Amino acid sequence: MVLNNIEISYEGGASKKKAYFASDSLGNVPENIKEYPEFSMFGELPVWGFYVRHAQGITMKNIKLSYRKSDFRTACIFDDVHQLNVTGLEVSKAESTPVILLKKVTGESLQQIHTPKNIKKPVSVL
Repeated sequence: MVLNNIEISYEGGASKKKAYFASDSLGNVPENIKEYPEFSMFGELPVWGFYVRHAQGITMKNIKLSYRKSDFRTACIFDDVHQLNVTGLEVSKAESTPVILLKKVTGESLQQIHTPKNIKKPVSVL
């Protein structure tokens, strides 16, 4: 799957009571295969941008992510993804680190990742 030239401006403002997941508890995000692809099936997710799970062959090029209201969540989570290629990802705002979280990701290539200058470690691998 290729996602190319996408700009997302998310509303933001998630509730910590509903959307907080510690990075080591991502397994608590429910699996609800029968309801796919309904976006609301999970409620609030631990991410405001892209949440990609159980996928193979994902290519993202020239993606811009931002939000309007303050949001504590990470921008992108990739969980159980094989062959992930990201080139040209721009995250204009981030209040938490990491900006990108990789969990059980293999064959990844991350290039030209741009995050706010105050973010010391934009990518974390679990």
